[in-house]
Amino acid sequence: MRFSTKFIAIVSSSIILVSCSKNDEGQSSQEGDNKGVRLKYFESVQAIGDEVDFVLLPGFELSENSGIRKFGDYQNGVGSYEYNCSWIKNTPNNQGGGLNQEWVNIEGIPHGWDINDNHEKTTKEELLQELKGYEEIIDQRLLEAPYKDHVIVLKKKANEKGNWRFEAYIDPSHRIDGDGQRAEFSSGIYSLKENAIYDVPPDEVVVSVFIQILETIDE
Repeated sequence: MRFSTKFIAIVSSSIILVSCSKNDEGQSSQEGDNKGVRLKYFESVQAIGDEVDFVLLPGFELSENSGIRKFGDYQNGVGSYEYNCSWIKNTPNNQGGGLNQEWVNIEGIPHGWDINDNHEKTTKEELLQELKGYEEIIDQRLLEAPYKDHVIVLKKKANEKGNWRFEAYIDPSHRIDGDGQRAEFSSGIYSLKENAIYDVPPDEVVVSVFIQILETIDE
């Protein structure tokens, strides 16, 4: 019920293959250089869950509060799009009765990269300076097209079991709602942290999650 060493090894190796097959198949580096990146269009929250099921632990069920909001015709490049998906697991609290409620959340937001009020493009250095509680994840996949210069993945420095958070900032030059997009992958528990089941996922697994919820677009 937690990320064992064996589980991490299996997930890490298999997801890199999944990511390549779904996002990079048949795409040369030259073709990738002509592509931008945005949040992938999903028709339903269940479809998002199907895309990231490799990281969902048994017993975590999709919350009824999960949902998608669309503005304009995002699928065809006009308008914006956001979603919030939560998976929840309730377990008995043996220490004081009642229930422990643990959650895993994946969120897509139509803003986030630009921190300047005039919507000028924020550099990576400016973003890291603003978000002092976070640090960048370095992953070889993000250093290659189409993600290079289009996606920055950060993790909270204070990540721990029962309270962790990762964020992906998506290139604002494509002007979705004026200032780019952001995706979030997080977890917490409404109880003592030591009761948490979900370990902090490895960086490479987190990057795989973000890759699965992104898609390429023509620049």
